[in-house]
This record gives sequence, structure tokens and C-alpha cells, in this order.
Amino acid sequence: MKVDFTIPSAPVPKSRPRFNTNTGRAFTDDKTRIFENLVSLAYGARHYFDDSYIRIRMKFKFEVPKSYSKKKRIEALEGKIRPTKADIDNYIKSVLDGLNGRAFKDDRYIYAVLAEKEYAEEASIEVRKCIGGLDMTKEEYSELFRKTEGKLFDYKNIKNEIEAIDLEIENIKNDYRGCGAISYEERTGPTYNISRSVENEVIKKEERINYLEYIKKKKEIKKKKIEIAINNFSIEQNELFNVLYMSNKKKVPRHEILDRMHISKTTYYELRESLVRSAISSMHPDILERELFKSFLPSN
Repeated sequence: MKVDFTIPSAPVPKSRPRFNTNTGRAFTDDKTRIFENLVSLAYGARHYFDDSYIRIRMKFKFEVPKSYSKKKRIEALEGKIRPTKADIDNYIKSVLDGLNGRAFKDDRYIYAVLAEKEYAEEASIEVRKCIGGLDMTKEEYSELFRKTEGKLFDYKNIKNEIEAIDLEIENIKNDYRGCGAISYEERTGPTYNISRSVENEVIKKEERINYLEYIKKKKEIKKKKIEIAINNFSIEQNELFNVLYMSNKKKVPRHEILDRMHISKTTYYELRESLVRSAISSMHPDILERELFKSFLPSN
């Protein structure tokens, strides 16, 4: 099932929750609330994705600033200059919240989003495709989600693990040099069996070093992939990553996270979901190519 529709409005980023000083409850500001209602109306009575995993592509179109010169205006319309207003993650969030309950059961069922910002003659938002169902099974995606979050929790330990491997390799090399000296001396005497024993020990040490180098390389690649994901996080996602995933505590109490970030329980769960989804997109481009982009090709 595919649904294409356009929101006839300039993109509006999701603002951070505000709190009533009397009740302490979070509320959405008027500008964001009005925009989310417009998104819901734009979707209308189109297909409702009930309890389905879905993928969405969004194109946020901004009017070219009137202050731009003729040359700069042409470059903007050709895509050589892109809008830099607000984080794209906040634009995505405001659209998803407007569709929540209208287009799908809950935005936690969104497992992949492809979005871009560009200049156009007229401001609008195109939701090119809204696709229900998965090429991978729900169980496969849930397992991918679990493993990705596990890697995020492991990140704080990877650097120490790599340093520990380096120390072990250096220690083996020191022993290796000692074995080499013994081997040379033994070759000058009649104790051939001892020399053969030392030679076998050297071979074992070489094999151990090769194995450790292999493990080290795998950990370095894993560390780099996670760092790519971190660099793609929004400001709010980065804050949650540092509070939750980089904590030295075995388990960070939820109330502690809410207090430190000044967010509601609902916002916490939404932010955590979006953070892991973003990490999946960054760390598994092969899955994006197979599961996402092929579904975003223009329909004939």
C-alpha cells in the first residue's frame, strides 16, 4: 500500500516541549499544534496503517529568500544551495506527530525515514510514499533493533578493549623476541629438540598475534560505524545518547533521565526509538539500499 500526498504549508520544526509552571505538565506551543492539525487534515481519509511497520519519504520545500540575488536564486532552485533552517529531525518529528493516529496507529511503527530539504518556488511538504509492510519480517527487524541498541551501549567500552588488545600484542611480541634469541642459541648446539620446541612456540605466538590483529580490526570498524551514527544524531538524540548509553551505571533509572533532560516519559520513548532508528540507518546502509531506497523509486 502506497500513499502520496502534499502538505500545503511551509515546513514547521517541532519545538521542545514547554512546561506549565503551575501544573508542571508539558504542552505543545500553538504554532506547532496548528501545523500538526494541518498535516492531519492534509492526509484526510487516506489509508490507515493499523499495527503495520511503515516507511516514509519526505521532501521539505522552502521558498527561496527574497534577499537572494538572481544568480543565487537559480543555484538554490537547482539544488546547489540547500536550506539550513533548523535540524531536519525536528521537521520530520512535526509531520509524524501530525500523522500519528490519523495515518498510522503510532509513530513508533515507523522504522525508516528518508527526508531532504530543498528550495522551491512555493513552500510545501511532499510525502512521496507511505508504505505499509516489510521486506524483512517483524522478528528480523526487532532483532536488528535490539542488536543495534546493544552496540550503542557497548560503545563506551570499545576504546578500552582496543587498547587492551594492543597491550597483549606488544606483550606477545616481547616474548617473541625472547624466543627468537633462544632459538638462535639452540641452533648452535646439539639440542635440536629444544630448538624445534621453541620454533613451534614462535609459530603459535605469530598465530595469536594475527588473530588479535583481526579482532582489533573488527572492533575498530564497529567503533567507526557507531561514530558515524553519533555524528548523524540530532541535538536531542545526542543528549540522550550521552545520558543513557554513555553512562557508567549498569542501568540508568528512567526518572533520572527525565529529570536531567527535562522531558516527559512519552518524549523519552519517542526519542529513544528515533535514536535507534537513526543508528540503524547510519550503521546499516546495505539494509537501507535493500529495504528502503528501492521502495522510494518513482512509480510508473
